[in-house]
Amino acid sequence: MTRFNGEIFATTRWTVVLAAGSRGTPQADVALEELFGEPISAKAGDSSNDLLRQRLNAASMMNDSSKRSKTLASLAIDAAKMGNAKIATESLSQMSDAETIARTGKQIVGMLVKQGLRKEALDVANLISDSSTRDEALSEIAK
Repeated sequence: MTRFNGEIFATTRWTVVLAAGSRGTPQADVALEELFGEPISAKAGDSSNDLLRQRLNAASMMNDSSKRSKTLASLAIDAAKMGNAKIATESLSQMSDAETIARTGKQIVGMLVKQGLRKEALDVANLISDSSTRDEALSEIAK
C-alpha cells in the first residue's frame, strides 16, 4: 500500500500488469486473475479462435487459388497477431503461391517472435521455400 496526500492506494505490481499483456499464455491468465481477483473467462478467446477456424474452413473451400492464397494470407496474419500460431501455420501451409507464402511467412515469423513464440516461428520459417527469405526469417528467430 502506498500513501499519497493522506489517501491509501494499492501498489501497482508492474510485472503482473506486463504478464497480463502476453495474450494467450498461461502467465497472462494467472496475471489477469490476480489483477481482477477472479478467474477470467476464456470465452472471448474461444470465440476468437472459433472465428479464425471458421475463416480457415471457408478459405480452404475457395476454388480460385489466387483469391484463396490472398484470403489465407490475411487470415494467417490476423491469427499471428492474436498469438494463434496453429491457425497461422495451417493457413500458410494451404497457400499455393510461393511468393505469397514467403512474404506472409516472414511477416508471421516477426509477429510470433515478438510474442515469444520462437518454436512456432521456426515451424513457420520451415514452410518458406525461398531460401533467401527463409534465411531472413531464421535470422529474426535467432536474434
